[in-house]
Amino acid sequence: MNMKKGMILASAIFVLTACEQSKKGAWTVADMNDCIKDGKAEIKEDAELQGVVEMFDLDVSEFTKCVCKNAEKQYESYEEADRVLSDDNLSEEKAMEVFGDCFGDEFKEMLESVEGESDYEMDYDDEMDYEGLRI
Repeated sequence: MNMKKGMILASAIFVLTACEQSKKGAWTVADMNDCIKDGKAEIKEDAELQGVVEMFDLDVSEFTKCVCKNAEKQYESYEEADRVLSDDNLSEEKAMEVFGDCFGDEFKEMLESVEGESDYEMDYDDEMDYEGLRI
């Protein structure tokens, strides 16, 4: 009789965990763990990303957890997030939604200072170019 109860219990646990699915805002534990594990591996393999992590003195574990939590908020599953974020045509805006706040305050300050420079517009006289020549 105990063996039968044990088999039923094991079957019920298997069915419940097999039916577990990720959704936006609530990934499965397996999806989150895969995201974190793959993120850490990618940092080790990608010299550019590793350089950024080192430049801003980021903890790899905290960084990958942050990225995965942000991705969880935006994508139905780790599979979807990985597909979108691995695309070579990923827009800067989309990347910043997931990665941006994970780089820390020093990165944000640097980014804001660079954006401020690129947004700078010179105020030219309508009739003169920058060398004082009539146009």
